[in-house]
This record gives sequence, structure tokens and C-alpha cells, in this order.
Amino acid sequence: MIKKIKIFVLVAAMLLVYPDECVYAKKYESRYKADRPQGYYNIDENEELVVSDETLYVTRKKIGLLATGVEDFKVAQDTLLFVGKDKKNTVYHIDLLKKTKNKKICYKAYKVTDQAKEFYPIDETAMFYRNKKDEICYTGVGTCHLMFPHKSEKMCKKESGHQVRDRVVLKDVTKCWSGKEMFAYVKNNNLYITGRALTFDARDSQNSQECYQRENIKCFFEGKGDQVKQVVCRQDTDYMIFVLLKDGSVWGIGDNSRRLITDTDTKTHMEFVKVEVDRVKQVEAQGNNVVFLKKDNTLWVKGRGFRKNQKFSCELRRIDTGVKEVCVPRKDRILYVKKDGVAYGMGKSEAVSYEFTDSYSKRYRNVWINKPVKLMKNVKHVYGSYKKTIFMTKDNKLYWTGKQGITYPYWW
Repeated sequence: MIKKIKIFVLVAAMLLVYPDECVYAKKYESRYKADRPQGYYNIDENEELVVSDETLYVTRKKIGLLATGVEDFKVAQDTLLFVGKDKKNTVYHIDLLKKTKNKKICYKAYKVTDQAKEFYPIDETAMFYRNKKDEICYTGVGTCHLMFPHKSEKMCKKESGHQVRDRVVLKDVTKCWSGKEMFAYVKNNNLYITGRALTFDARDSQNSQECYQRENIKCFFEGKGDQVKQVVCRQDTDYMIFVLLKDGSVWGIGDNSRRLITDTDTKTHMEFVKVEVDRVKQVEAQGNNVVFLKKDNTLWVKGRGFRKNQKFSCELRRIDTGVKEVCVPRKDRILYVKKDGVAYGMGKSEAVSYEFTDSYSKRYRNVWINKPVKLMKNVKHVYGSYKKTIFMTKDNKLYWTGKQGITYPYWW
């Protein structure tokens, strides 16, 4: 009997230290639903919480205040992270399902780390960050398909779904970029990329292989890392990676089935090739489009058109002029801010997202917006996720509109 009790205590302790991702998610979700019975709850006149057996989400019909005194923010998949001006090294995860009466942070905020000089989220449960010693650290759930040296299936299973907190992984890194399940950095004047999008060379035959069966980190632009200005590396770009150099040239690698890299019959580029565009200062991409912001502040796009059932085109099309920055948060959707501080959006609008209007209107349901729609004034930055849009204004306030489901936080 005593032996059985010891075994039970040991197993319980292991679960506390290394919680299974699925078990934790279910407990986290059930705790939400235990707070309220099933039904619809009006948080305010423009915000509604929906609780049922199958789903739990909040929708906001009008742009509403999220937080004040914000230094920086980023969206990873569907998770919002931000740093406040009063605590510049502290990264918070925001839970939009739990609104509070706090006037500074209007929703429940959880501290991820207080050591981050810069942070680079890669999905809703993991991020890299640069600490005060200029070391690159990793905090999150699971390490598969990243730079971590898994050498066997046993090692993959051991770390899959288990929390890693504040693990130092790199030193002497000069630049970093991140995206969905991707991370890129410059070290020793070389560009290194790690993550799922590197499986573009094995999409058809080996895409189901575990990370220990493939090369999880690759080196590019050897000896030219100091020339790299931006890296767009997201798994949701349909296995395309783009690199912007300081001379304004753009280079691409990976899937070319939609001719977004080159107008050729090559289905997959195994090495970086030059994209036929120049004088670029920002590049963004998703599976259906590549967007270029040129040095003359004109915004260009190639790929799928913004009409229902429109075909792909490798021809560059100008969208607007006087643009300051652009964001492509998901397929068939573009958000950007002009130099006068006005944010615009275009592309596919969802019936539940409201991202293309500051007041709900039936005319924006399930339609394609093929011309830019004005969203908000006095905007410094804009970003979006699957069904929501986040605005940062020039007075360092965050606003949001759209739909948000459960996001499992970094502090498991």
C-alpha cells in the first residue's frame, strides 16, 4: 500500500512539473466554463461573451480600449503580448475573455517574463526573447521543429507539451525575427532560420516526419548577415520564406506553386532566388499574397486578387500611396497605416470579425473588400490575427475589435 502511495505521489509530481499540453488545455478551458453557465453575456453594449459546450469566445463590434501606456506589442497566432512603458522589460499576456475594471489594462494580464529587452513570439504558447545580458532565451510549451537538438523519438515525446521556461539558447546574436512557429537570427554574420517552414523541401513525401528526422536549423546568406534588414518566416506563409536586404532587394525560397517568388514553372525553390521587385523597405506575406512597401511609400501586392474566386497573378498591383507600414496577418487580408496616421484594411471580411468597420454593418458580412476601407485615425501601428485587429495609437494606447477565443497562456 505504501509503495502504491509513493508511486501515485511521484506521478502527480511529474504531472505538475511536466504537464501534458492536452490535459492542461482541457483543465484551463473547463475552468473558464465553470465561471459561467452556458449562454450569452453582454460585457458592455459592444462586447459579448459566448459560452457553450463546443465553444467559448468573445466578440467586440466596435473598436474598444484594451490598455494604456503601451511600449510595444505583438500578436502571435491569436495571442496578444505587450510591454508597458512603466515596466519596459516585462512582457504580459492579455486574456480578452476576462475584462476587468482596471483603467490601465482593461483585461486580465499575466506576466510572462520580466527579463525581456526584446521579445519574439512564435505561437500562442511560445516565444524567444533577449534578456538583459543580451542572451536569447526561450519560454514556452514544447520545443519540436525548432533549434533544439532532438535526436530520437523518445526525446521528442519527452519535451512535447512540456513547459520550458527562460532557457538560454543563443549568445552573440545581433538581429532576430519571428513568425508562426518560426525564428530567424543573425550570428557570426550569417543568417540562421529554424522552424516548421523549413519543411518546404519535404512537403509531399516527408511532411509528417518528426523534427529529429530532419535538419531543424539552416544557414543562409553566409557572410552577409549584416545586410539582412527583415526576414518573413512564418509556417502559415505556405512554406515560403522572404528576406529583405538593405539594398532594397527581396529574396525568396520555398513553395512557388502560386508563382509568388518567381514567374516560372519551378514548384519549389531550394535556394534563395531574387524576387522581381526593387527599392523595397518592408515585405509581408501570407499563403495567397506577397506585399511590398517601397521606399517611395507606395504599397504593392501580387498573388490572389481581393475578389471572390479571383485567380492568382504574378503581376504587381499598386494598392495605395503615402503608406508608413503594412501588416498581412492572414490569407486574403491586408492592414496598413498611412503617414497621416489613418489605418486601412482590405480583403476578406468575416461575419464575426468586424475588422473592416468601427461599427457593425451587415454589408460587411462574408464579402470581399477589394478597395481599402478606413478603420481608425491617430494610429501608430496596426496588427491582426485570425479574426481580430489590434491598433496602437500615437498616445500609446491599444484598441481592438473582432473575435477572440481561448488562448492558452505562457505561464502554464
